[in-house]
Amino acid sequence: MKKIILFTILLIISLTTFSAEKADWTVMVYLAADNNLDNAILRDLNEIEKVGSIDGKMNVIALIDRWSGRWMYGLDGIVLNRENTRGVRVYHMQQDDNMRVINSPDITEEMGFIAGDADFVASDPTNLENFIKKTMELYPADKYILDIGGHGGGIGGVITDDHEKGGQHITRVTELRDLLGRTFANVVNTIVAESNGEVKLNVLSFDACLMSMYEVYYEMAANNIGYTVASEASIAGSGFSYDNIFSYLRDDIENNGIADDGEDYSKNMVDQYFEDYSDNSISPADLSSIKLVNSILDNANQKVADVFNSIYTEYQNTEDEEIIFEIHKTLKRSRMMLSPYRNDSGEIDYYEHNDYIDLIDLLLTIKDNELLSGIVDEDDITEAIMYLRQNIVAHKSMGPDFYSERVHGYTVYIPFYKRGIRDGVPFETHPNMQAYIARDTNFLNTPMGRSIFTLTNTYLSRMSQLSDEQLAEIEGDF
Repeated sequence: MKKIILFTILLIISLTTFSAEKADWTVMVYLAADNNLDNAILRDLNEIEKVGSIDGKMNVIALIDRWSGRWMYGLDGIVLNRENTRGVRVYHMQQDDNMRVINSPDITEEMGFIAGDADFVASDPTNLENFIKKTMELYPADKYILDIGGHGGGIGGVITDDHEKGGQHITRVTELRDLLGRTFANVVNTIVAESNGEVKLNVLSFDACLMSMYEVYYEMAANNIGYTVASEASIAGSGFSYDNIFSYLRDDIENNGIADDGEDYSKNMVDQYFEDYSDNSISPADLSSIKLVNSILDNANQKVADVFNSIYTEYQNTEDEEIIFEIHKTLKRSRMMLSPYRNDSGEIDYYEHNDYIDLIDLLLTIKDNELLSGIVDEDDITEAIMYLRQNIVAHKSMGPDFYSERVHGYTVYIPFYKRGIRDGVPFETHPNMQAYIARDTNFLNTPMGRSIFTLTNTYLSRMSQLSDEQLAEIEGDF
């Protein structure tokens, strides 16, 4: 009988799901490296391991999906991919100074994934959702951080996956919004039901390009998220210095417990990024910490809408073509100033993502335009900028003065009309807004979203009707 009882106890223990002691912080790091960032992101993982976790206080759980093709991307040239380095793995990060290998415990199977699974697609929202769910189930905490590393495209999406079998896929921002909503509104509340506590994602950070956009923040604000850290520009290939960022969090935990709700941590991320790249005098770079306060976002949204609606209404009432032409010039000036880099010849050139324009700078440029400023109520511009700035907890920019002095924290997607010659045939970009990349977002149904869509559609349509000579005459002024 005693043997049966003992066997039953052991069986129950063996079937019980492991769950760590509740910590102060759990940091979830989701690294999408199944692309040309493989080597750079592997270095990020080693940087994280230099700090590791703190028993009972801070758990750092990192998932990395490495290049799964026959050949592995390499910053030092193409090298043959090895089977034991490809696919997905999840680690409970422990302190280790060896920057060549990962020595932390492999918990992939505990997390419900298959170690080395070459068919794993990081950009499948279900995989990110499952990672978050399982991490919070096995490593509960009072505070949570989610860091997403990989390629980013602003409102166009984040987490690209160049999977050899499935082609490139990207997680759309709307998919990210929905999965975070499901996870933190449903799953998390279930996990903490016994304690009647409210769990939220204290910090969502993007070690990915171009994610600091008003549209992105508006989508994320629908979830229980405190602070979002992201960049208007491209993130350098080496990305965040995770060893320094997580060292700050570790030291803060050891000295102050869990007093920080994520604000100080997010501010430090901005400061650290500036310190890492402040000697960069050529390429632009910036980082922002944004507090997602819905009421302030809504107030800014309405005031920006008032600006664009005033311009559109005036054009509809007067049919003054100069209004459209001045919009074109204004977008051109903002685009030229906010997307520069130096090409191989040392000349100023422009990024492909130059339809993402700093929102505050655009409003200031409208204010400085003689024709447009006579149409728009100056108070609307002033109040719009005031509300936009209220959500900015920290922001730093670096690079040439003509860039760093004109970025303020957010970009917004407004297509700029372009026309040229390709293979001897005239072509134009953005002749209409049917393929508007924000089409499925909550943002599009806001006053600001509707006003931008309406005015931009009118602007693009009218510009497409101009002859080459008329367009050249307009653009000859700048």
